[in-house]
Amino acid sequence: METDIDQATIQVANIDLVADTNKVTMMALTNPLILDQIFRSLDPISLRSVRLVCRLWADVGASFLGKQGHLIFLSSSDYYCTSPYFTMPRELASFNPKLAKNVTLYINYNCNINCKCAPNTTNLPSTFATVLPSICEKLETLRFLSGRAFEPRLHEMWTTYDFPNLTHITIIATNKEFNQHDGDMAFPNIQQFRPLGNLKVLCLTNFLLGERNPSESDWSSACQGLLNAAPNLEEFTLNSVFYPDLSPCPKLKEFNFQYKECRDYVTKEIIKLDISEMNRMMERCPNSLEKLTLNLNPNEDAIEPTEKLNFRFPNLTYLKLDTADIFKIQDSLNVTNLPKLTHFSINTCNYLDLSKMMANYYMHHTGITSLNVVCAYCAEVGNQDRHAAAKLVTLFPAVKEYSLELQIDLAGDDVAFLSLRAMMQSFGGWELTRGQVNIQYKWIPLSLAALNLHNESDTEVVIAVMEGMSDWRALPNTTLQFVGNHGEPYLHLTDRMRDALLSCRTIKSVTISEFGIDEDTWEDMNAFIEDNNLPVSIPNIDGFW
Repeated sequence: METDIDQATIQVANIDLVADTNKVTMMALTNPLILDQIFRSLDPISLRSVRLVCRLWADVGASFLGKQGHLIFLSSSDYYCTSPYFTMPRELASFNPKLAKNVTLYINYNCNINCKCAPNTTNLPSTFATVLPSICEKLETLRFLSGRAFEPRLHEMWTTYDFPNLTHITIIATNKEFNQHDGDMAFPNIQQFRPLGNLKVLCLTNFLLGERNPSESDWSSACQGLLNAAPNLEEFTLNSVFYPDLSPCPKLKEFNFQYKECRDYVTKEIIKLDISEMNRMMERCPNSLEKLTLNLNPNEDAIEPTEKLNFRFPNLTYLKLDTADIFKIQDSLNVTNLPKLTHFSINTCNYLDLSKMMANYYMHHTGITSLNVVCAYCAEVGNQDRHAAAKLVTLFPAVKEYSLELQIDLAGDDVAFLSLRAMMQSFGGWELTRGQVNIQYKWIPLSLAALNLHNESDTEVVIAVMEGMSDWRALPNTTLQFVGNHGEPYLHLTDRMRDALLSCRTIKSVTISEFGIDEDTWEDMNAFIEDNNLPVSIPNIDGFW
């Protein structure tokens, strides 16, 4: 009897326990805080599924789906359309403006080699015009990847609809936009774009593959139309062959300009960089400009311009010249023209030597505190580079952060190594808070004799650099890295190497990588480094021995 009662009691208790558990589970599954933590880890596909369970789950999941989900429109039969990673239909899906907080629209015309599209096919979905009104108010980012951004079927988008929240536009064009079989399909006459009052970032890239097509003028007109419609633009990147008028953008803060020299489609003559046109463009830059990057991608047969650049930007703080040996800045780089300039970056074309680059600079600038230099060192002009390094320190005496990337082209003798050491010593006068030196080897042996010569000189290069840096005032704040060429330069542990390592023992760090080194030498060097507590790292790369 007692056993039956006890058993009944247990059953009742189990029922109550199950009931309590179900109740707790239901409370958990309807607690927005708990759901918030669960839904946060779900992917968009799972979120769409769980939102079908009940209204509460739909409401909680909607915010996460809006943040994570993407409405993907694939506009051509290219690789991405057939890739298993993209399962969205090529037709533009219906759009619920209440669900999404913002929209990014990608239009990609980059068909693959097996594409069956007709030459004049636009590949826009038939529902594009229907869905576009719903997208307009939510659209924040618009990107055309290899796309005909101004083709006739998109004419209405630019001239009719307002995009109050559009902040970013990226357009990447290729020769496909200018193919002759496209005829007049590529560029309709867009007289005026609708105002783009909130557009902050505009990126325009035109890869002409070496030839300038007559339709380029239509491209430049359309791009200028976008600039004219964006009075609040803050960042503009242009990779093309025309010089825009930037006066319609009085709030522009950052301008990145790359001019790609090419041949005229008809005459086959090189369309060289026109410094007078660049100066005109610069003169119309607003005084709001804070960051400027200029880069010339020269044609191999191009002639370097002789006219100098003129800079007058009262608020510019950052200037980067990626072809500094070609741009003739001369006396324009001074405190009067650029009173707020603090960051200056100079890079030579194809790693030319420092002396050629520094020939373009005459004036002191005491406001520059951050300097980045990318150049080469060649034994043939080593003595000239030594004087150029001293000139660099003299012209910019207030540098506190210095980054040097130096490519070594050296099959050396004692004179060359002495010049390299003297060049590195010249940089030691700055009171740096941060220094970074990267030494890269240009390694192209032409014969067995050249191979042996380089093998003997590789260690000498490392020694010359470290000896030159040993007296730097800011050595404790400086990092040094040597990068070989997948084991081609060969490293030896000589007495001078030991002395050089000890002379830089106060440096923040030294890394010697991608060098060839036999196993015994590698072990001896690491033992020497450990015994002397040196901040030196020599990574062991498989295949070196």
